[in-house]
Amino acid sequence: MKRFSLRFVVAVFTFIIGITCATFGIFNPNLHHTTENPVLIQITNESNVRIISWQIFLSFENQNLENINREQKDRLQDAIDKLIGKTTNIGIPKLISKISDEQRQIKYILIGESPLITIPGKSGLRIQLFNLEGKLLKSMSFDSGWRIALTDIKVNYSPKIDREIIEVNSEPVINGRDVVKQYYALIGEKIMLIRLEDSKGQPIRNVYGAPNCIIGLNITGRSEEEWKKTFESNDMAEILASLSWLNGIHWNPQQNQTENWYENINEAKLVEKVRSDENIKGRVKNLTKSKNSWLKDAATLAIKFEHYR
Repeated sequence: MKRFSLRFVVAVFTFIIGITCATFGIFNPNLHHTTENPVLIQITNESNVRIISWQIFLSFENQNLENINREQKDRLQDAIDKLIGKTTNIGIPKLISKISDEQRQIKYILIGESPLITIPGKSGLRIQLFNLEGKLLKSMSFDSGWRIALTDIKVNYSPKIDREIIEVNSEPVINGRDVVKQYYALIGEKIMLIRLEDSKGQPIRNVYGAPNCIIGLNITGRSEEEWKKTFESNDMAEILASLSWLNGIHWNPQQNQTENWYENINEAKLVEKVRSDENIKGRVKNLTKSKNSWLKDAATLAIKFEHYR
């Protein structure tokens, strides 16, 4: 009888412990393990942060970023840091805008300025290119003029190339060149210079012979055939960019030199080869009769080129 009573007590006690454990999960293997994957949680959180940062970024579209208040600037800067990282030098944020490439695909750009600070010195542009989801596609920076200060930056539709252009207003400072308009277009994933104008509205040449004087991206490393192919493009902006290179003031390859403050001699020789190609000559001559005034101007400058030295 006592043995039976003991067994009964043990059974009841075991039952109570079992119920307690089941209720409070003492032996539940899932108690200390969330059913959600921590890696997925982190990815989701990062994705949410990026989406929110991109929405904040877009809220400043087409605004003059110099005119926003300090709180807005801090908010925008935080969003930019989360989208592209804190280590990227974006210069002074100036403008966020849509821009289209030659395929009419819409991208977003953040344009930053590296201002002229000292004389002698140069100004520059720093551009971040994004897709519509806020993914950074490309960062690029280039000079916008030796002894030249920037005064305004805007993005407008241009019938000359049938899509948007970046129009930069500039002014010479203490012996700087008379460059008051700089026009850029998105070609592929590069922002390319397509035209320069002086204070009279006349087209002027870019200077490649002295690297510190180059305005816009300096495309080097292309082969002769690659350059020739660009003149066969159906994209007016690409042809204008190529004409800007062709009609630019390059180093005279007859003046042999190795100093790095002059244009690379191989690049100067390459220009001469492309200029002397009969097909290119014919193409350029035909463009001097173009109804598109920008193409006509650029081709006319290319007919009679100049050397830096």
